[in-house]
Amino acid sequence: GSASAISKDDKLYTWSGANYKQGGNGPLYARYNVKSASYNTVIALDNKAYKMMDFLVDTKDILIREDVEYYSGMNYIDVNGVLYYAKGLRKDIDGDIITEDVKKVIGSTGIIFLKNDNSAWILRNKNQTDYAYQDYPLTPTKISDDCIDVAMCVERVAFVKTDGTVWAFGKPYIRGSQNETLFALQAIEPTQIADGDFVEVACGYNFFAAKKSDNSLWVWGANDKYQLGREGEGTLLPEKILDDVISFSCSGEIGLAVKADGTLWAWGDSGVAYGLSEDEGRDKSNKAPRQLFAHKVKTEIKRNAAIYNMSSALAYEKP
Repeated sequence: GSASAISKDDKLYTWSGANYKQGGNGPLYARYNVKSASYNTVIALDNKAYKMMDFLVDTKDILIREDVEYYSGMNYIDVNGVLYYAKGLRKDIDGDIITEDVKKVIGSTGIIFLKNDNSAWILRNKNQTDYAYQDYPLTPTKISDDCIDVAMCVERVAFVKTDGTVWAFGKPYIRGSQNETLFALQAIEPTQIADGDFVEVACGYNFFAAKKSDNSLWVWGANDKYQLGREGEGTLLPEKILDDVISFSCSGEIGLAVKADGTLWAWGDSGVAYGLSEDEGRDKSNKAPRQLFAHKVKTEIKRNAAIYNMSSALAYEKP
């Protein structure tokens, strides 16, 4: 597994368990002038998208498209808000236009996207037969109005409405450590899962994280891998895990958050790949939120860019 973060001076840092094999414990400086990153694709501040062919050598990066505002899986949004399906960003293919006036897209085979009018839509990309998304429509279909954020992790989707409530749908069950059902969701019929003054949301495999307008971060769902940042059973009710959060993300059973002071924090089934020392990482978990790389990063973190699985070796920090 790997993860990445962007510093306040727009440098991309990335780390994984591979760092230990190379004699370090991250994070490692990868690129500069970075706006966002997803897997091995980087969008620069000038909205040019590059494919990183070799983390060790930035001169091998390939410019694959210009005027890219947002990228996710096989889809991207250009600077004019047009959403494209392109089987990933490719230099030789313009991609098919899905719709216009889009400000955020999440997913790959099945996607959820948020339009400028705050409506949320879902779609299964054509020619994709992933069983997990067979219930998704082949044409853009609106699932809700008055949305301010959307999120997806594998087969589960969540969104926040303007009234601060959180809604979800997708994989039917989120189960606790005793295999009891915590949530019973519908395939593509949204179910309200939280009240409150929420403004942003993220999904893990079996838990949720959401930020309130006061920048407090809350989590709920399963807790078999300490996804809630504590020991004990899972819960249906949101619990506060951190304050002063400006950016956060979830994937699998791990959460990452950036606080207003530029520090980076992690919790859940993190292990070596997500910043613990080699000895600390043997238990494969953070039972409480833990600050990462306090002794390594000399610049403040602006936002966490991504959490993902990737086997490629990563670069040492450059001078």
